[in-house]
Amino acid sequence: MPLRQLVLITHRWLGLSTGLILAIAGATGTVLVFATGRLRGLTGPVHEALAVGRIGAMVVLAATVAAVLLEAGGVYLWWRRKVFTVETRFGWRRMVNDLHHLTGLAGLLLMLMLAVTALLMRVVTPESNPWLRDVIVDLHTTRDYGWALKTLIGLASLGFVVQGVTGVVMWWKPGRR
Repeated sequence: MPLRQLVLITHRWLGLSTGLILAIAGATGTVLVFATGRLRGLTGPVHEALAVGRIGAMVVLAATVAAVLLEAGGVYLWWRRKVFTVETRFGWRRMVNDLHHLTGLAGLLLMLMLAVTALLMRVVTPESNPWLRDVIVDLHTTRDYGWALKTLIGLASLGFVVQGVTGVVMWWKPGRR
């Protein structure tokens, strides 16, 4: 099997199996960038563990690992067509494909940073390296950032929602059995 086909199949199945979790994490992450008080208290558990405790946290962790792999595979798959625009004149399917590719490209570095810092927050504890832990938490949560950077990170977090929805739409074809 050619490498591109293997990457495409892996990308599709990883995306299908984790897309909803990543969309939830992305949407709640965007809310958490701007939330305060009670809203933060309600949204945080959904973002970190789907509000179902330890098993939810493990599911989110697995989806976060998949996000890193999806980003890497997405770049490889994008490279052939190198989509830089969203074409609207060739039908909605083409538009969704282009939106998926362009969102992945535009948000690549920040979405990758969000996923990697989420994983690092599990590994680097305040006890093991307090300074590094603070840097990682600041990058992931936008703590102490200005509104411009918070907005940019919030949009990157929404990229997971767009990627999840458009990825499923790309895969779904009417009449497929």
